[in-house]
Formats: sequence, structure tokens, C-alpha cells
Amino acid sequence: MIREADAEWAEFHGSEKVEGGKLTGQTDTDYFYFLCPQCPDKQVMRVLDAIQLFDNHNGQRLEKIRQYESMLKSKRRVKSEITIAFKIYCEECKLTDHVKITNGGLQTGQPLCSAADTTPSL
Repeated sequence: MIREADAEWAEFHGSEKVEGGKLTGQTDTDYFYFLCPQCPDKQVMRVLDAIQLFDNHNGQRLEKIRQYESMLKSKRRVKSEITIAFKIYCEECKLTDHVKITNGGLQTGQPLCSAADTTPSL
């Protein structure tokens, strides 16, 4: 069960090791796995914990999502802004880090950067 942030999660951000397209993942069936950015053979990382972060910007993120959606051809709309944070760990190299998944960030449908180019392309 995903729970809200507590004291253990009071201040966290992912490190440079998982930013800029360095953290990748894959699926086998319908399950998603993070692949360790430090291991040459891309070990599957364990998810040690997960929390749901709530919009503390007074609905501003959901408003930005709505603004973006108004430009789309599709009439499908998100029901709410959601961000889930994961604490991930690699058994092989012992890397421990954090990563977030959200529907409230960049919504262009394009990646910020490729694995070859770690400069964001907005």
C-alpha cells in the first residue's frame, strides 16, 4: 500500500546518478523495473519503499495539466495530479536512490533527453 510521506521521507531528491536520462527501465509483462545506472549489465533495482506525494501547490499543478490538456485533440483527461516516489536499491553495487513518477510534470509526450544527450530539450 502506498502511504503518505513521513519523517523518513521529509527531504529527498534523486541524485545525479538517476537524473538526465541515466535511469532507465523495462517491462517483462505488465510490470516495470528500474535498471541500475551504475552497473554495466544493468541490474534490476529493488523498490524498497514507495510513497504518494500530494500537491502542496494549492492545485497549481493540476491547473497546468488542464491547460496542457486543452491543447490536445484527445478528450481523455487525468482525474487528479499524482506523484509517487520510490526508494530504489541495487543489490549488485549497493546504489540507493530516489525517483518519482508523476503526471504533473512535462506533458509534451516527448522525452526530455536521450541516453546519448543529457541536456534537457524543452
